[in-house]
Amino acid sequence: HSAAQSGKQRTLTFSTYTPPTHHISKVLMDFCNEVEKATNGEIKITLYTSGTLTKAEQVLDGVIKGISDIGFSVNGYNQGRLPLMEVTDLPIPVTNSEKMSQVCLALYKKFQTKEFAQIKILGFLNMAGSGISSNKPINKFTDIAGQLIRCTGADVELVKALGGTPVAMPISQAYEALQRGVADGNLGDYASLMSFKLGEVVKIHVEYFFRNTTCWYGMNLNTYNSLTPTQQKIISDLGEKYTTILGRSRDAENKKAREYLVGLGNKFVKLPAEEERKWASALLPLYEKYIKDKTEKGLPAKEAIDFVLSSVK
Repeated sequence: HSAAQSGKQRTLTFSTYTPPTHHISKVLMDFCNEVEKATNGEIKITLYTSGTLTKAEQVLDGVIKGISDIGFSVNGYNQGRLPLMEVTDLPIPVTNSEKMSQVCLALYKKFQTKEFAQIKILGFLNMAGSGISSNKPINKFTDIAGQLIRCTGADVELVKALGGTPVAMPISQAYEALQRGVADGNLGDYASLMSFKLGEVVKIHVEYFFRNTTCWYGMNLNTYNSLTPTQQKIISDLGEKYTTILGRSRDAENKKAREYLVGLGNKFVKLPAEEERKWASALLPLYEKYIKDKTEKGLPAKEAIDFVLSSVK
C-alpha cells in the first residue's frame, strides 16, 4: 500500500532563487520527483522558485532556521560566511561545470568545513566557464585597460586585477547598462548572456574562461535528523547524483547559449597562448590573498587550493 494510506507521508519545502523556467529549477524539480519516487511517496517536496519563500541571500539562513526544509543558493550571496569553499570561486581556468561541481563536493567531503556545520549539505553546482564579453575589441591583455565591465560585487577585485573598471550590479540590470554604454562589457558565462538576452547588447566574446561561481544545496538539520535512516541515505545519494546532473545541465546550457550568440552574428576571440599566460599571471595575486586571509583564520587554505588545482587537471 502507498505511504499516503499509512499516514507516513511528509511534505518538505525547497527554496531556490532561480525562476521556474530556468534550467536549474527544472533539474531541482527532477530531484524532488526522484526523491518522492525513491521513498515510495513518503517524502514529497514542494519547490518554491524565484525566491518566493526566501530571497537569494536569505536562503542559507532560511535553511538553518527551518523557514525552508531545503535550499539552493549561490555561495557568494553570503560573502564571508563560507570562507574555505571560496577557493572554488577563485579564477580557476576550467570550462567544465560537471567536473568542477564534483570537485566542490570532493573538497567539502575532504575538509568537512565547519562553515556548513549548521545544515546537511546535499551537493553543489559550480557554474564554470565565465569570461569577458565586450563591445570594444579585446585581442590582447592590455586592451581591457579602462574598459567598464559589469560584474557582481564578489568580482570587483577580479575585474581590477585584469585592468578593467568594475561596474558592480546584478545581472538583471546589465541589459540596460550595456545598451546605454554605462558598461562596455560583462563578466559572465554564455548561459547567463542567453537568459538575460545580453547577446543583443554585447557583441564580442573572449574565449578565455576563468570565472567560477559555486552554488550549494542542503537541508535543515532537524528535518534531516527526523528522517528514517533509509530516507536519509536516499536523499544523500540523490544529492550527490544531482551534483553531476546539475553540472552537466549547466554545460549543455552554455553550449546552447554559444549557438544563440553565433546566431546573432556575435564575434568570438581566441587569445594566443602568451596572452592567456598574461591573464593567468594577473589573476595570481587573488590566490595569494586567499591563502593569506584564510590561513589567518586558521583554515587549511594552501591545502584547499592544491587539492582543487590537482583535481581539475
